[in-house]
Amino acid sequence: MKWVTDRLNEKNDWSKILFSDAKLWYLDGPAGRPKIWQDSRLPPIRIPTKGKRNEAVHVWAAFSLGQVPDLHFLSCHYDSQEYCNMLQNQLQTNQGLKKYTLYHDRDPAHTSTATDNWLRSHKWKSVHFPPKAADLNPIENLWGIMTRKVFGETKTCTNKDSLRAAIVAVWKEIQEDRGV
Repeated sequence: MKWVTDRLNEKNDWSKILFSDAKLWYLDGPAGRPKIWQDSRLPPIRIPTKGKRNEAVHVWAAFSLGQVPDLHFLSCHYDSQEYCNMLQNQLQTNQGLKKYTLYHDRDPAHTSTATDNWLRSHKWKSVHFPPKAADLNPIENLWGIMTRKVFGETKTCTNKDSLRAAIVAVWKEIQEDRGV
């Protein structure tokens, strides 16, 4: 509550806030490990760690009231250097975004000293959401809408290229119909 109260007391221009997040998309449906009930008297059930369940693409997105920049595909295990390179490509090239404050979560690549130094040197204001507070980031709702559209009625993708194409197609719909 304190974090929210502090943000409200700052008298932010909420039309100049850029909410961002990265999401891991699996080929066979929404991210998240299956939860399996197990009888504790029996040997544990093994969940496979190879195969389609573990083939995924990592996507970074951002939006505000006035801007919906393009998606960026990251490696599945990106670091602060890749994150800063992505910010350079996505944010620095779009001069209209220079007036925005970047809100992002506490992923280690987002909170690293290298990322903080990059943001400061490029004169970007940024705010980290508090720990375990995904419900404060409105892009989480957007991910939910996109997931329902990408995977529809239990649809799965056969390869990473088809998954990327489906994600981009849904994002293009959002960019075109952003309500502005």
